[in-house]
Amino acid sequence: MVDGLSLELLKYSSVALSVGLSALGALIGISWSSKAIAGAGSEKPEVASRNIISVVLAEALAIYGLIVGLLLILKMGSIDSLGKALMAFTAGCIMGFTALISGLGIGSCGRSLALGSARRPEIFSRLVLGVVLCEAIGLYGLVTSLLLIIFIEIFPLQLTCNINNTKASPLLVTELKI
Repeated sequence: MVDGLSLELLKYSSVALSVGLSALGALIGISWSSKAIAGAGSEKPEVASRNIISVVLAEALAIYGLIVGLLLILKMGSIDSLGKALMAFTAGCIMGFTALISGLGIGSCGRSLALGSARRPEIFSRLVLGVVLCEAIGLYGLVTSLLLIIFIEIFPLQLTCNINNTKASPLLVTELKI
């Protein structure tokens, strides 16, 4: 039996990790990209308006983390076992860490996008692909976290194993009982 303190700690840590690490990833992505956009935009003003996409995609990471955090807060009442608390904690960790890594990638690629497209505007479309692919990591984390949050409601699964002995070899059969 797990005491109530560890369940509460897991539940609320999931929200803190989701929102906090997502905000940190967005901060890194926005700051790295914005510095390069400002530097390149001072030389060529048309570069700044085209490269704002990296700032927008980095900000989306904070919104993803906030969505997951709010959904976890809404599910707090139904999290009453260690398994459900671990699922919530895992959902928060996945969202937070994927947003952090995605923010690092967006910041790095956004910086290259701003500086590269200022020097050679014809390579903008090739460089923006890297920023979009880095943002996809955060989107995958959002989808995975949402699936885990949905499964918190239907978690009381009991796994039972039945071994049927046959002449050839024992056969392992696993049944899911909801």
